[in-house]
Amino acid sequence: MRDYFWSDIGNGTRISAWYDTWCDLGPLGDFISPITIASAGFRLEASVSDIQLNGEWKWPVAWRDLFLVLIQLDQFCITPNKPDRFMWRDGNDRKAFSTSCVWNSVCYKETDVEWSTIVWFAQCIPWHAFLMWLIMRVEDVSIGENKAPGPDGFTSAFFKHAWDTVGEEVTDAILAFFDNGQLLKQINHTIIALVPKKETPNSVLDYRPISCCNVLFKCISKITTDRLKGYLDGLVSINQSAFVPGRKISDNILLTQELMHNYHTNRGPSRCALKIDIQKAYDTVNWSFLESVLLRFGFHRKMVKWIMTCVSTVSYSLCINGDIHGFFYGKRGLRQGDPLSPYLFMLVMEVLSLLLQHAARTHASFKFHSLCAKQRIINVSFADDLFIFAHGDRPSVKVLRDALGSFTKISGLVPSAPKRRLQLINSVLASMYTYWASVFMLLVRIVKELEKTMRRFLWNGGIQGNVCSKVAWSNVCLLKEEGGLGVRSIKDVNIALLSCHVWSIINNRPSLWVQWIHSYKLKGTNFWEVTKRGSVSWGWRHILAIRNHIRPYILMSILSGRQTNAWSDNWCSCSPLRSFITPRAIANAGFNRRSSVADLIDDIGQWKWPQAWLDLFPVLINIPPPHPLVDMADRCRWKDMEGNFYQIRSWEVWNTLRHRGDRVDWVDSIWFSQCIPRHSFHMWLVINNKLKTQDRMATWEAGSVTNLILMCCPLCYHDRDSRDHLFFQCSFASKV
Repeated sequence: MRDYFWSDIGNGTRISAWYDTWCDLGPLGDFISPITIASAGFRLEASVSDIQLNGEWKWPVAWRDLFLVLIQLDQFCITPNKPDRFMWRDGNDRKAFSTSCVWNSVCYKETDVEWSTIVWFAQCIPWHAFLMWLIMRVEDVSIGENKAPGPDGFTSAFFKHAWDTVGEEVTDAILAFFDNGQLLKQINHTIIALVPKKETPNSVLDYRPISCCNVLFKCISKITTDRLKGYLDGLVSINQSAFVPGRKISDNILLTQELMHNYHTNRGPSRCALKIDIQKAYDTVNWSFLESVLLRFGFHRKMVKWIMTCVSTVSYSLCINGDIHGFFYGKRGLRQGDPLSPYLFMLVMEVLSLLLQHAARTHASFKFHSLCAKQRIINVSFADDLFIFAHGDRPSVKVLRDALGSFTKISGLVPSAPKRRLQLINSVLASMYTYWASVFMLLVRIVKELEKTMRRFLWNGGIQGNVCSKVAWSNVCLLKEEGGLGVRSIKDVNIALLSCHVWSIINNRPSLWVQWIHSYKLKGTNFWEVTKRGSVSWGWRHILAIRNHIRPYILMSILSGRQTNAWSDNWCSCSPLRSFITPRAIANAGFNRRSSVADLIDDIGQWKWPQAWLDLFPVLINIPPPHPLVDMADRCRWKDMEGNFYQIRSWEVWNTLRHRGDRVDWVDSIWFSQCIPRHSFHMWLVINNKLKTQDRMATWEAGSVTNLILMCCPLCYHDRDSRDHLFFQCSFASKV
């Protein structure tokens, strides 16, 4: 917010000469160091009136050579009888300070929408306008046009393109539901599509039922879901990472891997881990129990009525081989395909977490897992799957078993036998490697197999057999602007996705896994300095291994200086200082390895390090002391190869670390918005001279020597066929 504060000069007595923004240059202290200010005879507390006399600036003439921008300040002149004013500046606009000005400047902004005046107008009914806003946001963003239609046969694409015709009726229908809580049975009718779980299903259990709902119902469900999602972070325990905005399911995967590490050995205290999978989880939720849960969590009765109407008035038909069969009403369960279902199920599973925590508090015989006591972790949840951890003694396991039994009695949900992990890997990894690459460092052989599959699809059309690559894979993985096809290298993507975990650790993101890492792995040590000692898990070992790849690009922006480690973090041009200042020198100077940048600055804004360091480490002379802003936390940013700063995202990391090539000047001639991909791909091969022309086949010694000698252009029968001949010299081709 500092950039928005503007000091309008009057008599200049209340405006800091060095640290307030009173000119377009910003605070002068940003480029004039405290040492330079003091050596010129000025105080750091000086006001603007203290550095100007009779309309002339008091600073030394030499400053005009050192800081040429000061010439721009000749126009400023204080007015003795006019008071200083502090204003809010947004661009070229300067206004009196108000909360509305602050909000308008710093709030998140999007592009204007065409329908704003239709929803919000002078005579609008606020409640109806709010619902309309939610509807328009849903129609704009949330419902994909390629989603399967419901029983009425209409996709969201129909409603979006025909909104001028049907929009008013759709709006009235949705508003009517939220007014009276009644839902037409036709709107809540659902088709159950059976999706096979394996190639040759033999029974009903081999199918996954997916509910295809009407778009009108989805609008109602999504509006309700949007209201519900805002409260989940405060209601759902941090050990449930699925579906809660701001949380990552990969955190719980990494935490579970850490807790399960070395279970195959007999070392350490006894420990117990149970993997619980809820049998037919969504299909067996008891509706009465769900309603009680919602009321006990404090939801308004009207909100609960809306939710239960959506859940309990459903009817079904089956879609088998494209035909609709049967009609029956639902008696229990949640639909897979209803936008509301995952969030309702998560609230149901939160009851299990609360039961487990209550059982642990009320039974003195219960003991936590040895690595879970600090965070009091009992269960780590993945939507309908969860791991339960405890000390490996009979009383602790009995407490967990009794809590699970109580949950089964009141909810109707029954734990089932665990699924085989191999099935999960075979069904998910083959088609969605990106998900697993965001959790673990993929094995080299897996990367090779995946890239082999991608090469086979590109060059052989997926046909099994030897891959006859026309262009090296490293060149294929270049950007189109650099002469490639823009296919991303799996190894580079893997590192980029894992870097988000490093970002979470450095910024101490609210997460059970991050808390656990700080408690059991870092223990106060800076992330960049922690060592790989002893037996560590696969995930943690490879998170530490990628540090050298990403460390040069992660920079701390100093504000308060409290969150930045002075020795290990990158915060100045010479960082990290530990690269040339030894731990012994740090200790002898009265500092410690955890010293922050703020700890190295004294009360007058000077460095505390010994004067002798300037002789031992001359580069320290070039590091100006920052001016700490006490109430603002330091920010961690990503600095790319061009010197641009970003909040870290996997795309920015990938774009910085990827293999690069020289930019080509023909990219816009091949790849453009109206291009036909197949034609562009062939032109790309032509430019790279990778067509199977006779001159290239001769270098491969394809065919007998006689055949190679007799080869000629099959179009003009002159000269040997080549790329240049075909496109520039062939008399036949020149006429086409």
